[in-house]
Amino acid sequence: MSFTITALFVALTSLAWLLRVTVIPESFPMAGSLEQLCYFLTALSGARVLDTLIFPLLFRRQGPESMTSDLLQATISILLYGTAVVVWLALGLGFDVSKLLATSAIFSVIIGFALQATLGNLFSGLSLEIERPVRVGDYVRKGDVEGRVEALKWRSVFIRTPNDSRIVLPNSALTSQPIEIFPYDRPTRHTALFQIDPRVEPGRILTIARDILNSGFPNICADPAPSVVLIGTEAGSPNLWYGARYYTLNFLDRSATNSRLLARLWYALARQGIDMKADRLTLAPDDAPTGSRPFPDVLPECVSLWPVLAKAGRRQLFGADEVIPADCVGFVLRGVLREERTLDPQDLAKEVAALLAQDDASNAKTDVSSEEMAAITATAIGFVGPVAGGLVQRFASLTDDPYLIYHAVAASIESPEHRRHFLAFAPATPSRLLGEGASFGWAEWLDGPATISHARRVWGSAELLLIPREALPSVAAQADLLAAVIAEDIPGADAEAVAHRLRRRMAVSEPG
Repeated sequence: MSFTITALFVALTSLAWLLRVTVIPESFPMAGSLEQLCYFLTALSGARVLDTLIFPLLFRRQGPESMTSDLLQATISILLYGTAVVVWLALGLGFDVSKLLATSAIFSVIIGFALQATLGNLFSGLSLEIERPVRVGDYVRKGDVEGRVEALKWRSVFIRTPNDSRIVLPNSALTSQPIEIFPYDRPTRHTALFQIDPRVEPGRILTIARDILNSGFPNICADPAPSVVLIGTEAGSPNLWYGARYYTLNFLDRSATNSRLLARLWYALARQGIDMKADRLTLAPDDAPTGSRPFPDVLPECVSLWPVLAKAGRRQLFGADEVIPADCVGFVLRGVLREERTLDPQDLAKEVAALLAQDDASNAKTDVSSEEMAAITATAIGFVGPVAGGLVQRFASLTDDPYLIYHAVAASIESPEHRRHFLAFAPATPSRLLGEGASFGWAEWLDGPATISHARRVWGSAELLLIPREALPSVAAQADLLAAVIAEDIPGADAEAVAHRLRRRMAVSEPG
């Protein structure tokens, strides 16, 4: 559009000069006025051409994210058109521009004193435009103020803080005082600090923390690689300070990332019998004597079974999103696990059809998290419109599996192509929730090493009784009672058949 308007100005200027030179004679009464118009159009067209062509060549953008503001372009445009007016006054009207410039200088001094602060911010904005130390999207920190740059204006910079408030900083504050800038497209390093009893071997702590950082932790960049360092001691504290250093692209999310990282580290250390920020080395809950911590009130009919299982295994704590070791079987004592499950296309179609056939239970309590429901709804709105929220709420009240919710909502999408596009956002596999008292891993162990292992993640936090598979022969005497407990969590199995498989499998696994 800008090039089209410029071309129209040039064409109109050429037409005016063509009329003046070839058609309108000198004796024509309006010849003088037409000549003045020609000079005016020439000056205006020249400024327009320079504004349209030269500026983009000198200040070419690197992409939408690197744009700052239109301050520099507007300033250059004013100078170009102001110069065009002066040229027209001098050549077209024969005006003595020296008097005008002298008068303008006097007014400029007066205005400069009156608007000193405003002009200071204006020229600071121009220097920011030319040097470009900060861009829209960058994160900045100045004293107690930090946030993401949303806009660069004539007089000020608009910053969005972590509290979702908006702060306006004058441009002069960015050019006259130190400010820390974190480019939006480059990872920034952060450190999560924690204390450990000095009697714990530092190599253990470094290894545990390093394994967590390298486990694909959310929002932590793999490159540059994270690291863990022993910082030393602090006056007045007997503990050793450690720092988990990592890089992230979201500067404002570092507090949430630190929180999740320290929580994950606490659970990992607790499973090793190590306390964070302890004045002395104490036993973690997992190492306390079995008799001193009674089992939660799950499966009360099998009270006599717990001491045998506890002797073969170990009670351990896990944090949110931690993956349960695949070489163990066990029980959920507290909390919830989400376990992947295998579902062939025929069974999937049956379960989706069952969901679609059930009555609306949108007022019922759902086990799907509000974050998962919001994510599914936001995706579904683009495919099914405003009814997406109602559909998601309905299916979430009938199943705890986001995979099934996606497929049930997809049944309302008529276009096969759009349906495939929508399902691309669904989880890769179906899953189920395992609550208190549920068993896990037994079906895979009973079916032998060729069985596909199902991943299990903690939902929130959980306390589990984990039993290594090599320790299972030690509970062979309780096979019948154990079978009655785990048969409920093995689809299509009865207790007697499970007990037979347990005894046979334990005999195979027993050493010697």
